[in-house]
Amino acid sequence: MNKLFFTNVSLLIVLILWIFQWLLLKDEYTFICLIFLCYLLFRIIILKNIKLIILVAFLIFGMSLRCLNSQKLLNKETFEKNIDIVGLINPDSIKIKQNNITFELKKGRSKYLCFMYFKEKKQKFNFFKNQNNYVKIKGVFSNGEKRRNLGEFDKRRYLVFQKYKGEIKVNGIQSFKKIKWPPLWYKVSLLRANLIKYHQKIYPKVLASYLNSLVLGYHDNFFGEKKANYQNLGISHLFSLSGLHIEILTNILFFIFLKFNLERSMAKLILVPILTSYYFISGSNLSTWRSMMQYFGNNYASGYSKDLIFSLLVIFQLFNNPGIMLEMGAYLSFVISLIFLKVKKKSDISLMMTVFTLPIILLNTGSFNILQWLWNIISIPLFSIVIIPIMFGIVLFEIIG
Repeated sequence: MNKLFFTNVSLLIVLILWIFQWLLLKDEYTFICLIFLCYLLFRIIILKNIKLIILVAFLIFGMSLRCLNSQKLLNKETFEKNIDIVGLINPDSIKIKQNNITFELKKGRSKYLCFMYFKEKKQKFNFFKNQNNYVKIKGVFSNGEKRRNLGEFDKRRYLVFQKYKGEIKVNGIQSFKKIKWPPLWYKVSLLRANLIKYHQKIYPKVLASYLNSLVLGYHDNFFGEKKANYQNLGISHLFSLSGLHIEILTNILFFIFLKFNLERSMAKLILVPILTSYYFISGSNLSTWRSMMQYFGNNYASGYSKDLIFSLLVIFQLFNNPGIMLEMGAYLSFVISLIFLKVKKKSDISLMMTVFTLPIILLNTGSFNILQWLWNIISIPLFSIVIIPIMFGIVLFEIIG
């Protein structure tokens, strides 16, 4: 089978989702997408491969249904209703800013984004007291406000594509019953939350923020305050877990394993459970999963090209959740991974990152810094060689110690 087979298919799917984005949400840059879509369809048709045509038709049909289902949720009228619900608080989702707190509540396979205002310290104490219990929440449920003006945060879109049932304004919370057999996801989330709290307790605010964002994928209030500055400098992508972080982690672990005279084949084998565990502890995010699977594919499926493995992962992720194509983070994640995959000279990576991420950042944030290219030239080697390895080193010493 032609090695461009899945590359063409993945590109085709991305472009089809862009078309849906324009038709359903009335966004821009569709004319160029239509040109590339026609080009890819033409290439596929002239191959005269019936299996390929059937596969493309199946993928288009399946993803179109998913897009239409998401669009139904986006088009619903905003509504509110009173709700009483029992569930588990996701420990690593808790964020507190002054007297406001946001957290994620899970009930079975459904999850809700909750926010609450504390009027007094006693309420805050009771909230943390209930973390290890099933909780009963009373509040006002909503499916989220739509954005009214261009550039505003679209709460409805965020809820739909993050697969939340909706949001709850919490008026009251109380213990329901003790957790006898915590589910696995809860244990992992609790471990991650404890690591985050440990870093915030023993390290200065800046170091703790860097550790949690670069190693655990957790962005705290301090990071939120600095996020606009990182975006203006064009280096916000360095604080999102990606193939760069996975590559640095595997290089550090390989170095340690080889120092203990382990064979390369054994070292690769040991890395499988380590990277899998890291995926869950770092928040189970999209880019970490793809980077981990890309690493496994490149090392354990050497008979297949890197382009093929990357394209298969793109197809799978888009089929699982087409809505990721409406998020800036997903664009940046895909583009950065592709740059590391295709650009061989490390000296060219900074330039390519700036060239290809700049339009995405500009389109989504409306801001531009002419010195972004210079900042990337300085920052990428600094993060790759110094900052990220040091962050991973600190965490490894914590584990060993």
